[in-house]
Amino acid sequence: METFVYVIFAIVVLALLAVIVVLALRPRKIKIPDIEGLEQKLLFALASQTSVKEIQDMLRGLPHDLVQSITGSLSKWAGCSLIRFGLESGNDHMRRKVLDRHVSTGRIIDAFALCDEMGIKTLSYNMIGLPYEKRPQILDTIKLNARVKPKVMHVSIFYPYPGTRAYEICRKEGFLTDKHIDTYYEDTVLSQKDVSAEQLKVLRRRFELFVRLYSWRYRLPGFLGKIAEKIIDMGILAATSQQVARAFDRKLRPRAKKDAGPCYTIEEGEVRVWGEE
Repeated sequence: METFVYVIFAIVVLALLAVIVVLALRPRKIKIPDIEGLEQKLLFALASQTSVKEIQDMLRGLPHDLVQSITGSLSKWAGCSLIRFGLESGNDHMRRKVLDRHVSTGRIIDAFALCDEMGIKTLSYNMIGLPYEKRPQILDTIKLNARVKPKVMHVSIFYPYPGTRAYEICRKEGFLTDKHIDTYYEDTVLSQKDVSAEQLKVLRRRFELFVRLYSWRYRLPGFLGKIAEKIIDMGILAATSQQVARAFDRKLRPRAKKDAGPCYTIEEGEVRVWGEE
């Protein structure tokens, strides 16, 4: 009798588990929003917080890919010709744990691909010299730019702002110094053993060149691409060693103060550096 009760109990438990699995895996109906309605509300979004909230409510709960497609279409329809992305770091760990930015590399790649599909130009904002960041992690940022292929790349050296998680990390770890800088492009105010100020300067100045190298790698198929990536990795790490970086810094030091970073504008539908013909 006791065995019979156990058997019945086991059957009931298995049946409940089966029902739970079926309910969890069943196709869910997705309400597709009225695209034309969203386009009309977009006209009022800048002037009315209510319209913005209505758009958010309509998009809430939809698959990420669908939301990206809708917002990309609306941006193009609204006359958007350039989107500036705060890419910051190409390393997932640095983005999440240091910058407190919970966006995956996959989503970043998808966002840039959508802009390409819509014919919208892109600009990426990048930072190097983050707390704990080593040169291989900086290479991750370079590689991600090579993959997403922005029209323009903006590269700065990290500066710790009080009140941010990154600042607290720098303060607790003793990375902060008394160094003063005039721009975010000439030097770092941190002192870290894994990457020096001279190395950061070389990596920032040669960022675009290194991106072009990795862009060539991503045009190669499978195994050949991986071999090319390893070769480029070794070459860049050798070219940015402390000895090479120190010599490079001494050569360029007289010009350092002149480099305040580029300012970008859009003229006749083209992204250009302000002040250049």
